[in-house]
Amino acid sequence: MSLITTVTAVFDMIIQGVQIEGTNYATIQDAFNTVEDGGVIKLHSTIFNEDVVLNRSVGVTLQGGFNSDFTDRSGSSEINGSITIRDGTLTVDGVTVY
Repeated sequence: MSLITTVTAVFDMIIQGVQIEGTNYATIQDAFNTVEDGGVIKLHSTIFNEDVVLNRSVGVTLQGGFNSDFTDRSGSSEINGSITIRDGTLTVDGVTVY
């Protein structure tokens, strides 16, 4: 280019998705901290790097493998960290913990 040129770029940030009934959360732990008894925490089909502690007396399902808008479940999710259950119960579906 030999002339002054203006260039515009648009970037979409991909955020690891965690959702409970249409409400998005920044982390799995944030979702655990607010989920109600019998609730389902949905995870994008990606790798989550975090440790999670379940320390509330609730029964929770952690369901992985969702696409970006949580309308389809065709994959799985991975947690690169640990899940510690101090209180309550956890059902895991489509999630691998390393």
